[in-house]
Amino acid sequence: MDASLAAVFLYSRAVKLPLLPLMIYYFGTAYTLVLCLYLLGFSIMSGVLMRKLEDREMS
Repeated sequence: MDASLAAVFLYSRAVKLPLLPLMIYYFGTAYTLVLCLYLLGFSIMSGVLMRKLEDREMS
């Protein structure tokens, strides 16, 4: 398993599907949606960054 895939997996685990209804109840739909989109976006960005760092170390 690549480090970039591990970074994406670990970062995106912060989105907990069973707790989404409770989060929507307490914080509202808009906040929950924005937070989940940010978490998923930054998880992909961390994976891309890890891939670039891995490629730079190999060179």
